[in-house]
Amino acid sequence: METAFELAPMNRAALREALQAGTKTSSKADFEDAYLAEAGAEAGADIALTRNEQDFADGRLTPYRPEALLRMLQ
Repeated sequence: METAFELAPMNRAALREALQAGTKTSSKADFEDAYLAEAGAEAGADIALTRNEQDFADGRLTPYRPEALLRMLQ
């Protein structure tokens, strides 16, 4: 299963996008989640694995709770 996942690099481009997104929206998503979403999207990810789906609802990644992803992989 480890071949199905990769870690996205947390780099300056993702940081810059997360900072800009925070100034353009009144979203209640916290900065750390915005940073993770930007890094994931930049790395080509389609989903975010999170227990805090609402912080990813307006982003570029589709949020999934861990238990939902486990069910999909079985």
